[in-house]
Amino acid sequence: MRTERNEFQQLVDHQLANVQWDHRMTGAVLRKLHQQEPVRRTPALRIALACAGVVLCLALVALSILNNPPAPDTVVATQPVHTTLVPVQVPDTRAEAVFQARQAVMEKYGLTLRTLGVFLDDCQLTDTGWVVTFETSGQINHHLAGVYTVEKQNGSITAAWSHDDVDPVLWAGGTLNRVAWGQEQLLYALGEGSSEAFAINQEINAIDGFTINYDYIEGTELWGDPLANADPQEGDIPVEEAIAAAREAIRQQFGLDPDQVYNTEGEPILTAAYAQMRQSASGIRVWLFTPAMDLPDDEYYVAICINARTGELERLEYTTLGNG
Repeated sequence: MRTERNEFQQLVDHQLANVQWDHRMTGAVLRKLHQQEPVRRTPALRIALACAGVVLCLALVALSILNNPPAPDTVVATQPVHTTLVPVQVPDTRAEAVFQARQAVMEKYGLTLRTLGVFLDDCQLTDTGWVVTFETSGQINHHLAGVYTVEKQNGSITAAWSHDDVDPVLWAGGTLNRVAWGQEQLLYALGEGSSEAFAINQEINAIDGFTINYDYIEGTELWGDPLANADPQEGDIPVEEAIAAAREAIRQQFGLDPDQVYNTEGEPILTAAYAQMRQSASGIRVWLFTPAMDLPDDEYYVAICINARTGELERLEYTTLGNG
């Protein structure tokens, strides 16, 4: 092996023996090398470098968040925003307000549908609710029976009586010689004490000149708006639809099945024969029903107004005159 390597070395030395090194050529070669263009990066290489830069940036951001977490009350920009929807309260109609007011008086003061029948109502709608007052129509003295006021504001209902400041001891019991008449006195006045109650009422009314508002009781006005006879027109709901709405009003207010309620002649209380078309002075058209309901505890005279264009209940009034 050593002999072969020596022979190769001698051959190379022999071939290069006559070669002379030129320093000028050396400089030229070096200058060529320095002027050579740099190696160009391919597009693939540039893309790879860009991706690497993005990954590095994301890693730095994630590391920053981990080391500096947001405060508990800080909202992250990417966090979804939850919106709370506030339900819109639909204002009560006058009919709905009176129904709720009657319920409030019965619950707080123990009155019944029968004793409430001696009161007439007045309803005033407000921006935040309504105010309903109950005052007797005249057959029971309005001073002794007092005035009930029910107010609804922002969904809350309160009821008050003009005799709330009177000691209950002074009006306890069913006799009429009291300074105020509550549920017991009203029941007595509608029953066996009706003659006595009538005499007391006549005596006091003669002093203060109070008279009964029969127009209100007989359904000849709608919230103070006089009603006049009218003929059905195009656009009015059929009388059958009005009867159905009136039946539902009876069912809701009195808790009765209209099919089981009759008048004093034993006839159904709601039929087309008793339907009347009326129009108020302000132009409201209503189907008017004025049935007399013969119930076990009393006879109820009812006035129901159904809007002839919308089919909605405009008003339900009733009065009880006693059966003493």
